[in-house]
Amino acid sequence: MKRSEIEVGGYYLAKVQGKATRVRVEAIRRIFMASIHMGHDVFDVIDLTTKEHTTFHTLQRFRGHARGPAKRAAGPRCPTGDEVDPLRPSDYVYAEIE
Repeated sequence: MKRSEIEVGGYYLAKVQGKATRVRVEAIRRIFMASIHMGHDVFDVIDLTTKEHTTFHTLQRFRGHARGPAKRAAGPRCPTGDEVDPLRPSDYVYAEIE
């Protein structure tokens, strides 16, 4: 992948400890190396399977884009005045038969 394709907060497939996994980029830092008079980017990522923080010093670890985390389903619905849950007897109105 190219440097322009990597964004902070993005989800990517990457090679971590010899295994392909999903990671999220937490930060991109610029490191200046005085000995060679130039700098390079360092990527702080989180492995989403193990939740471990890792630092990539090269773009070669990134394999491609990945989907973000799955969204959680909404909580249980509460019945409003119009809705009646057939399994709850408290919702029924009982009338006396004469």
